[in-house]
Amino acid sequence: MIFQEKLPEGRIISFTFLLSALPYLCAWIDNSLFLEGDSVGILEHYSNIANTIIFPLTLHFFLRGFHLFKIFVNSLDSIIDRKDVLGKTVSPDYLKGYNPNKKFRFSIGISFTALGLCCVVINAINRINPIPIYGHDVYDSIQHAWGYCGQLVFFIFWWGIVFPYIFYRLVIIIAWLRHVFKVVEKNDMLNLQPLHPDGAGGMGNLGKMSLRFNGGVLFTFLNSFALYHTHGVTMPFAGGVFIQIMALYVVFFLPLSQPHKAMLTKKINLMEHLSLMQKSINDVLIDKLAGGFDSFSKDIDEIIEQKDNVLKIYNETKQLPTWPFNTSTISKFGISANLPVLVAIIEITRTAMDNFY
Repeated sequence: MIFQEKLPEGRIISFTFLLSALPYLCAWIDNSLFLEGDSVGILEHYSNIANTIIFPLTLHFFLRGFHLFKIFVNSLDSIIDRKDVLGKTVSPDYLKGYNPNKKFRFSIGISFTALGLCCVVINAINRINPIPIYGHDVYDSIQHAWGYCGQLVFFIFWWGIVFPYIFYRLVIIIAWLRHVFKVVEKNDMLNLQPLHPDGAGGMGNLGKMSLRFNGGVLFTFLNSFALYHTHGVTMPFAGGVFIQIMALYVVFFLPLSQPHKAMLTKKINLMEHLSLMQKSINDVLIDKLAGGFDSFSKDIDEIIEQKDNVLKIYNETKQLPTWPFNTSTISKFGISANLPVLVAIIEITRTAMDNFY
């Protein structure tokens, strides 16, 4: 029941910030806060400093997103007319917010965990003799035992546990949304609420959820900024930034893609239904005209009123949203998605100005 559990988020975030202090404590014991010559101490390693700040904040934003997804799942009955169809297609547990396919969940979880632990092992091996790789000693090399162990614990926690957990839940959420809203779209079961205060037909929490995911990715650019100031622009750096920019869009739009299709289909179906109603009323008017003025004049006011009401409803239906977010949410996404580009432009301009003068 991965989406039904209640996480003590405040305690988790506090613990992660305390864990972020572990590498600094170990480096202090090893006297490797600063190192002589070309060697890099922990307080000279800007990327590590960024990580100890970024990782807890990233976790915070993703946990907020998971919480908003849980709220959306709990309010599912207000926007979906089950008609007993959804219950037959998907198990009740699935509707509560998690994928009951144990094989799928296990394979996804073990894959992300294995990938994270591989990164930990590679990093630990590189730190045994870092000089041939980096050209200098570092605070968390095997020569500094406390720093090596402290950083290893830090990376095992984040790369081996937390990030696989985040990726796992993100994949399950996307799979759940795609499965459920395919059924909703196919059976025309979506009940959009035009006047809902969230400005998204009652599905605004999904947009807010994706915005939190987007914010979690945005914080990772602090690490890229630190790497830029440490090593400049390299091919791995450029590739990493490209992946981060793509991730900003993927984590926002991918979870919303199937709900968007369901909302668009519902809107089109409603407009087609109203269009047929308008045509039927027009046909009645034509028939009345063909029967002569006397026959037409008896109920003309009633027919015209029906026509006006249908037209009014049609115009209101045209305003139904087709994405599960409002103007505020998409504006915030636009700012967050363009912020790294803006920072890059400012930095490039500053560098060009320095070189010019």
